[in-house]
Amino acid sequence: MWMTAPVAVVLSKATTARVICQVYAEHEHEIAEGRLYLIKTRDNRDVLCRVDKITPYEEFYEPGDAWSEARRKRAPIPVDVSRKYMIAELELLGQIGTRGLHEVTKPPTPGDEVFEISSEDLDKILGLSGSDTPLMHIGTFFGYSDLRLPLDLEALPMHMAIIGVTGSGKSYTAGFLIERLKEVEVDGYKSAVPVMIIDANGDYLDFWNEYRRKGRLGCYDKVLRFVFKGSSAHKYFRYIKNGVIPIKVDLDAFTPREIAELVITYYSGSLNELQVSGLEAALTELKLEDYGLNEIFVDDRAFDALHYRLQEAKDQKRIHPQTYSAICRALDKFREELLEKYEVISMEPTLSEELIDDITGKSPSLVIIDFSADGATGVPLRLKQFVVSYLTKLSYDKFVSYKINGENRLLLLMIEEAQNYCPNLQAYPVGYSLARENVALIATQGRKFGLCLCLISQRPAFIDPIALSMVNTFIIHRVAASDVSFVKKLASLPEWIERKLTSLAVGRAVVVGQMNRLGFPVLVDIPKREIEPKMGKISVRDILQKMSGGPEK
Repeated sequence: MWMTAPVAVVLSKATTARVICQVYAEHEHEIAEGRLYLIKTRDNRDVLCRVDKITPYEEFYEPGDAWSEARRKRAPIPVDVSRKYMIAELELLGQIGTRGLHEVTKPPTPGDEVFEISSEDLDKILGLSGSDTPLMHIGTFFGYSDLRLPLDLEALPMHMAIIGVTGSGKSYTAGFLIERLKEVEVDGYKSAVPVMIIDANGDYLDFWNEYRRKGRLGCYDKVLRFVFKGSSAHKYFRYIKNGVIPIKVDLDAFTPREIAELVITYYSGSLNELQVSGLEAALTELKLEDYGLNEIFVDDRAFDALHYRLQEAKDQKRIHPQTYSAICRALDKFREELLEKYEVISMEPTLSEELIDDITGKSPSLVIIDFSADGATGVPLRLKQFVVSYLTKLSYDKFVSYKINGENRLLLLMIEEAQNYCPNLQAYPVGYSLARENVALIATQGRKFGLCLCLISQRPAFIDPIALSMVNTFIIHRVAASDVSFVKKLASLPEWIERKLTSLAVGRAVVVGQMNRLGFPVLVDIPKREIEPKMGKISVRDILQKMSGGPEK
């Protein structure tokens, strides 16, 4: 097995990590970066390797050689008699054993030959098909049309991130993941991984439209779309079957301290401990009198009682008059936007513990929190941050309770534009960070309970370093030049992949980390999706044609 015609021969100075070889003339046209080959050593070892760098040489085209003047004057050069050869640098991936790849402890020797290896044999060597754990195929190996890379779903709770500049294909890849997660085969049965996604730009609404047409999406019984009341989508779809659901939350999910921090941060963008302590004390007093935290903001008399307690604290000099005034301004703004303008706070919440129970039970569902221009028309970032803070808090507390009660459940929380909700405030002073601590808490603790994160961003350096340090699988699309050094710190990548980070084609990505069962970074091409994304796209050609008076398409 694995023996075909040799393509190259190993030269001197090989190590257990890298080999330099000379390519045979008949194979110079076909060898390419990223291709996998097999080194057959003279002591009967099979070593899997990958082409890292290719350098062609020709004697009569060396800088400053005797032919410089001839080339300068475009005179004929007798290339047929010049020495020419091609050198390939190979990265050693592992020694092939009876149970997959093992560490290479002895380098190949000069004269060992390099062989081509078929996709079928690679599948067997790498164990791409057989596994006792559920697998999800993410794409095809770069340079191969029929060699697919599987991801190990058992590593999903270790969290993942999809990064890449705008237009590199990261949202397309996230959608492809959802397509794979909607129908996963385990022990001959099909199920789905429950997913809740913060959709920043409407990139995932095609799944909702597909569900509305067919009444089902893979093994998802429901696809739910949540929008802000008063948004364009809410006005259009609210009376339509399988329409949108307004975002409504229950503040009783928080403690008085957490509500106080949210209110003050929502108003000023930062925490003031005196203001937080003063508001926390008043909220705690009312809660001890059997007022619900939600009720305090929904009911006018309860809200007046809160103001009275703050006035009382000021009169008794427990809080400074300026602190009292600042708290009142923050409270009024918080209630005006969340209750009166957007009606987010409600005694009948739609984003509730019951929702988490429902979507993660025997009828797994896909939940889309629509923060696009249609679903969150005119909504400020601070309100979106509040909703994400609420959802992460609600989900974390619910999954902790599942674990305490001996119940195992699973939920993948995908966050588009993650830098807006768990920002690295030193690199990205977004002004508000209401959800940052909750996202970081899920990143550090959620894996114990089955609560998984997928952070999606075009600027990974802008994401909270605590949250990002807990991510164990990265799907890296084309990145900005300013982010290359940061990405290299996140993932140990071979040199040939590092060189491509700023020029990867759309839909091409590096997969590295625990979900990649191979143990080494792989460059893949993301296949075409079953449900092609159409939402949010415009045709410049059609617009210009219409403006010019031409026929519309």
